[in-house]
Amino acid sequence: MSESTGPDFDNARALMQRFGPLVETVAERYAEDGDEQDDLYQEIWIRILDRIDQYEGRGALGGWIQRLAHRFARNWWNARKAHEKRLARYEAETLPMDLAESLISNPEKLLDFNEFLHGIGHVFAHLPERQSDVMILMYLHGHSIPEVAEILKSKEATIRSHHRHARESLRRMLGDGNEDLP
Repeated sequence: MSESTGPDFDNARALMQRFGPLVETVAERYAEDGDEQDDLYQEIWIRILDRIDQYEGRGALGGWIQRLAHRFARNWWNARKAHEKRLARYEAETLPMDLAESLISNPEKLLDFNEFLHGIGHVFAHLPERQSDVMILMYLHGHSIPEVAEILKSKEATIRSHHRHARESLRRMLGDGNEDLP
């Protein structure tokens, strides 16, 4: 598709018919539901059609499309997960509205609450990532074990195990004489 003649819709349509199932498989692998899969599928095709002039004819076109699709989908997934982590951190650090008035009116309580949040963040940072995710989803977001299992795409037994190990680790970390805690 050259800029001088404009987009070649017939070739783009033929390319999408031929390699559509391949791109659809990639989108299904990275997206969680049908709407996300459709959005990712479209975004991948936009990227492919935008860069088709970079294909140099070395190797199979299907392989080039698959690599580009996986690379874009992986970057999309990583950006989505990073956004979710930032959002979770924001939610965890945001002052609950029911406590806002009492904490704001008493600077000492507010300082204690901020120190508590910092301490919890420090403790959770020392847990393995999966254990930390389970604890955050259960205790900060109020999800049940079956809900956490669904969110993390794990078995309930695995979530119970992560929960148990996290609680044991927290007991050790929060016990008397632990110099790692602030």
